[in-house]
Amino acid sequence: MKTTLLTIIVAFFTTVCFSQTTVKTDIKPINLPRCMPEWAKKNLVGYNPEKAMKIEETKSGNKMTFYFVLFLKKAEKQWVKFSADCTSATKVTQAVVDPYIALEPPVPNKKKADPTPPGKN
Repeated sequence: MKTTLLTIIVAFFTTVCFSQTTVKTDIKPINLPRCMPEWAKKNLVGYNPEKAMKIEETKSGNKMTFYFVLFLKKAEKQWVKFSADCTSATKVTQAVVDPYIALEPPVPNKKKADPTPPGKN
């Protein structure tokens, strides 16, 4: 009995301590922080931002925010991962971005419509 209880307690604390949540928000390239397109002008000459997403990950209570931006130049594609404050920018492959693309953006809580039309109670 003590072993079972101890196992349940350890499992609970492990779940709480190592829990992770990831929230993806698709954003328009025009709404990117100014530093990201400026970085591209210097480091990816001729490329334009095509797609962007903001990722907010929480691991063990620590929140981390970063961006993935897809830059295009004709048929050439380049994904770049930016820190939220643009202090770091790293070129990444499609394989790094794919798990985040698969995430569904959060759905806002919508009030359910009443199926009964007014005056028909």
